[in-house]
Amino acid sequence: MSLANLLLRIIGWRVVTDEDISKYDKAVLIMSPHTSNNDFIIGWLALKKLNVKAKFLIKKELFFSPLSVILKSLGALPVDRKNPKNLPIELINIIDKSSNMWLIITPEGTRKPAYHWKKGFYYIAQKTDIPIIPSFLDYDKKVAHVLPAFHPTGDYDKDMLPFIEILKDVIPKNKDNFVLPKK
Repeated sequence: MSLANLLLRIIGWRVVTDEDISKYDKAVLIMSPHTSNNDFIIGWLALKKLNVKAKFLIKKELFFSPLSVILKSLGALPVDRKNPKNLPIELINIIDKSSNMWLIITPEGTRKPAYHWKKGFYYIAQKTDIPIIPSFLDYDKKVAHVLPAFHPTGDYDKDMLPFIEILKDVIPKNKDNFVLPKK
């Protein structure tokens, strides 16, 4: 039994997948709701259990010694939140240069209520021709759930509707910090 599997078991969480995600060399995994720092720990353990090594975005202010060494070893990529407009292009370049690259993005971009999701993840998946894999953490059921992958069609609202419908029944860590996105 892996350490990740053991830790998930100890804290009472299980991981559910709707398809074999190991077949994807590259993907954008989106995780929502994102309302707590605990989401990272549980999500990271769930991906380790699934043998997925992924990169994730984190504010650049946390990249100071010795924390930066730890963050980089976990797969962190620093983000300048004051100047994020070139970020999708930088991420596209990283993905294009990689033979194996999973990128985790929380569409809300914050742990606070976000009525409008950032769409960079969708743009990145389109431009790199890789799938989007939706996932969520349900704190009531203690389930980390990875849903089937899809390739963006160009119709963001239509592509995202099934995931948003599922999220209506998901219980986040901090209920007051999550709202469903508005069109």
